[in-house]
Amino acid sequence: MQREWRIDLFRGLALVMIFVNHIPDNPLTAFTTAAYGFSDAAEGFVLMAGIAAGLVFLKRLDAGGGVAVTAQAWRRAFDLYAAHLLTVLLACAIVAHAASAQGDPRLLGWVNLGPVFDDTAAALVGVVLLGHQPGYLNILPLYIVFLLLLPALLPLAAARPRALLLASGLVWAVANHWNLNLPHYPNEDGWFFNPLAWQFLFVIGLVIGTRMARGLPVVPRSNTLLALAVGYLLVTLVISLDEELVWPVLPLPWFLYGLDKTWLTLPRLLHALALALVLARLPVAEALAALDRRGVLVMLGRNALPVFCAGSVLAIGAQVARFVWEAGVALEMALVLGGIAIQVALAATLAWMDRGRKAPARPKLAEGAATEGA
Repeated sequence: MQREWRIDLFRGLALVMIFVNHIPDNPLTAFTTAAYGFSDAAEGFVLMAGIAAGLVFLKRLDAGGGVAVTAQAWRRAFDLYAAHLLTVLLACAIVAHAASAQGDPRLLGWVNLGPVFDDTAAALVGVVLLGHQPGYLNILPLYIVFLLLLPALLPLAAARPRALLLASGLVWAVANHWNLNLPHYPNEDGWFFNPLAWQFLFVIGLVIGTRMARGLPVVPRSNTLLALAVGYLLVTLVISLDEELVWPVLPLPWFLYGLDKTWLTLPRLLHALALALVLARLPVAEALAALDRRGVLVMLGRNALPVFCAGSVLAIGAQVARFVWEAGVALEMALVLGGIAIQVALAATLAWMDRGRKAPARPKLAEGAATEGA
């Protein structure tokens, strides 16, 4: 339970930062990790998704076997698939309404939704097959792929973690070196979050989660490694704050020194892992929990899917509203803080409903006892 609340807390924090970053250049983006390093909340979200999958599904593998894990993982993948389609549909409705109300057809191309309105037949096929992904709505398809692969990955993570990590790292390197990606139909490019690259981070999290589920040590206790991680974070902080820095061209494969998010290049991967190590070794979770006495972040993390989908729709609505109304700082802050408040209210409602379902039924008194008591 100690580990589970920490995962939910950091996942809730990642959800807030993802929402803030999905409304670009608003004043609160300066308070997210994206402003101070190579990686951002997306890397943390995927790593924690792998950890959570290892914790939850290994117990199911031990209890019910591979068939049970396959059924449950694929059912969860279908839930995410349905949520993704609904989110895309709501985004289309927001953009279409704004374009109609403003008489500005340029809005129909917002967040790469242009093909849905320009070439509807092809775009709908792409959306259904997860090929066409509007901007800011492309992380759920990545997780759906991972859940579909989970029944094959989980036994290897539990029994042969080193072999799985080696194979996963090889796939990451090959995909980066030869520019391998899934098609973004009907567009001519590939997925924004390339599953062949991002699977490496998910697999690392999956191995961590399976070890946690077995009660095995996870966090390296080496102070030297901790010092290296802190040093790397400080270097990336200095580089990120240098607005005039021109990234060098080195005689190396680009993915070994570049900062491309689609391909999860090495500096981004190392930054995410260094940050995870520091957060695990230092009492950061306890400090955040002390500040968040009401447990809002944990509540958000425990309702990650509906909160993320609501945040995605709200972020696109806020982007459009800011463009249409030519928003100043005050309106931008209202849009961002209002969106966070709606997500918190949604998570609180879901938590309240969950408590109601889990509350034990009040026992009925026998008729004689009831009469006697009266």
